[in-house]
Amino acid sequence: MISENEFLKGGETAAAYFGEVNPTLSKRRAFKEETMDWTKVWSKKYSILKDYESVIDTRGYEGQLGSMIAELMREYDLGRQDAFLVLKDILYKEYLKGKDEKNV
Repeated sequence: MISENEFLKGGETAAAYFGEVNPTLSKRRAFKEETMDWTKVWSKKYSILKDYESVIDTRGYEGQLGSMIAELMREYDLGRQDAFLVLKDILYKEYLKGKDEKNV
C-alpha cells in the first residue's frame, strides 16, 4: 500500500484516496479526531488556551454562542456542525478586521 506522504507527492489529496480506497484508515482517523483534546493541542501554540477557563467566566459567552448556533440551524436549515462552522468563519472574519489593532 502507498503511504500518505508518497501519495501527496502525486498532487492529489490523501483524504480522497484514504477515505475512498481505505475506509478502515478513514474511520480510525475520524475516531482520533473525535477523541483528540484540541484545546490541549492548540494551547502549545496559543498559551491563553491553557488558562482562560480559570480566569474568564465563559458561561455567558457559551449561552450566546449556543443561541447563535441554534438560530443558524433554525433559519437556514443547517445541521449543528454546519451552523458551528459558519459561526466559526464569521468569528474569524471579525478577528481579521481588527488584526491591525494593538495586542494582536
